[in-house]
Amino acid sequence: MRSTAIAPNFCPPTRVVALGLLFCLFSSGQETHGTGVKPASEAREHPSKAQTESVPSSDKVDAKEKKWLRGDFVVAPLPISSPALGSGVIPVVGYIFPLRKSDILSPPSVIGAAGLITDNGSRAFAVAGQMFAKQDTYRITALFFQGNLNYNLYGIGASAGNAGIKLPLAQDGSAFLGEVLRRLKWNFFVGPRLLTGHSVVTVRPGASAMLSPPADTGLDTSLTSLGFSVQRDTRPNRFYPTTGMLFEFTADFFADAFGSKYSFQSY
Repeated sequence: MRSTAIAPNFCPPTRVVALGLLFCLFSSGQETHGTGVKPASEAREHPSKAQTESVPSSDKVDAKEKKWLRGDFVVAPLPISSPALGSGVIPVVGYIFPLRKSDILSPPSVIGAAGLITDNGSRAFAVAGQMFAKQDTYRITALFFQGNLNYNLYGIGASAGNAGIKLPLAQDGSAFLGEVLRRLKWNFFVGPRLLTGHSVVTVRPGASAMLSPPADTGLDTSLTSLGFSVQRDTRPNRFYPTTGMLFEFTADFFADAFGSKYSFQSY
């Protein structure tokens, strides 16, 4: 199996921040059990009028409140301190909820948003969602990232970094990831995925005269791939698993025919 690196001018900071925001959205929080989802056995029961009238009024009010309490919000302002991006905060807000109250097999779905604000002028945001539907038959994931990142390029190796010669760069870019998986036998999920994005790198004021700008500076680089994902998930709880396993394999094929500037494969 062979994997090739992402094109140099689709710089790592954009990919790292996008993946970090995605991780924040899908890993902050816990699975809730008060989301109004009833077991199938309870859903099939229809109490008589006498039984309904015998319920205390306070219990009726609590039941009515739980009926509308579909999920829970998660808010997490995460501090960040990076030699490349500076110091700042990553505000994260998410909503964890069951897609359908009658679906007792699907894990809770998540939608959320995250941002990035640092003292060197870097700004970014991401919106994402992960849906579980039809008794955990379908798993749908989508992510959109847009950012303007400021960072310094010091060269390759420790000697270049210790020399103090830097090339301040500004990178504007966006990325979209979409994936749809369907459950097969033995808890395997298989489906297609789409990854697309673009990036523009420019030199900020303050560049050293001893460093020349990269050859692709100022050019719009686009990357687009079609691929597939295979997943096996036996965890009883996606946020705090104590048993089970999670196996994931992805393959992305970037090609000129898809509008990608570079053609390569990533596994």
